Amino acid sequence: MHSAPFDAMVHVLDGEVELIIGGQSLIAKTNEFVIMPANIPHAVKAKTQFKC
Repeated sequence: MHSAPFDAMVHVLDGEVELIIGGQSLIAKTNEFVIMPANIPHAVKAKTQFKC
């Protein structure tokens, strides 16, 4: 878990990943985009093998 001073975007190219943003969990799957806002703690956990 960490934060960054700028927004970050995750584009899942293949597979499935759990993103934890500000303490809330969401699952992103192939072809989905997720924005992780600046200064909000976030983490990335593989649910399956994935590419992003």
